[in-house]
Amino acid sequence: MKRLLCLCLCCLLLWGCSAEPIETTVTESAIPFVPIMLGDLSVTIVDGHVTEGAEDMAWFALQTGFPESPTDGSEHCQITLHRIYEGTEYISVLSYADGLYTLDDGETKRQYPYLIYSCENLRPQATSDFAEYYLLSEDPTMTSQRYHQHLLSAVLQTDFPATTVVYTDFLSFERAERYGTVPAKYLTHLDQLVGASFCRDGFYLEQLLEKPDLAASGLTETVRKCFDYDFKPLPDDSLPESTACGYYRGDAIGYDDTLFDPKPEDRLPEGSYPVLQNLGIWQEGEGYVLLRCHRMEGWKLKHPVMSYTPHYSELILTYYDQNGIPQWQTTGEIYVR
Repeated sequence: MKRLLCLCLCCLLLWGCSAEPIETTVTESAIPFVPIMLGDLSVTIVDGHVTEGAEDMAWFALQTGFPESPTDGSEHCQITLHRIYEGTEYISVLSYADGLYTLDDGETKRQYPYLIYSCENLRPQATSDFAEYYLLSEDPTMTSQRYHQHLLSAVLQTDFPATTVVYTDFLSFERAERYGTVPAKYLTHLDQLVGASFCRDGFYLEQLLEKPDLAASGLTETVRKCFDYDFKPLPDDSLPESTACGYYRGDAIGYDDTLFDPKPEDRLPEGSYPVLQNLGIWQEGEGYVLLRCHRMEGWKLKHPVMSYTPHYSELILTYYDQNGIPQWQTTGEIYVR
């Protein structure tokens, strides 16, 4: 079985910019196999940036099947890789047949059982914000971070699984500014707020008690994992179901409340793609904290037959005093959602 590993939101996912990678949360997702007759597939990568063919790469991955796909390993497809570094082009062909991926560079052919998608957030000093990869590997749990750490290691690892990178894309975005003195709790736990619901006394995350049985009725049982605003755990299901965006001075605040209206002092991005989504509000001292999602460009490697387009996104957390003047702001790691 083939596995697609998504590192996020985002998600997430480096080397072309001499930056040490930051590990991104890994999740595993299954894409249904859809046998479709396609023309010639190709992708062009210039100095680590995909200039053409990201959708073709996604089509190729889809055709080869992933966990729980009804494939018997008999499908065959291929994609031509045009990788250009400092003006020199290297052409290779990646094909799939009988459950194996073959990489042919014209001189050698190498075979691997797994195609893996991996992504990472990059450190602030890097020239890009985010990196995406496709790896071929003998190990289905391989990640780009693990592979690159192996390359940099001074210790010879003779038993390291055979792995190679076939797709690299470094991405940069117009992002919200970080400023002011941000409490340590938010610097440490900000990404924990992805998907949270906000109440007067804390926030909660809905979690499935067990993996749903797709062949059953589809009904699943969830539990509310609850936390106060210092990120200390509260008893499960101790917070009521939230019907508001949050609370300030005891009042429920709606998602379209004027408190969320962007201000010039917020120093939010002005790029061509910015879309802000209001996520939460809660009281902090006499002031309040706003949580917003900045949706940037559409995900290059979206499922080709999916109507919904995920976006590269970041959380923006801003604190305002009682007069509505922003005092500090921070952002989370880039993720895809």
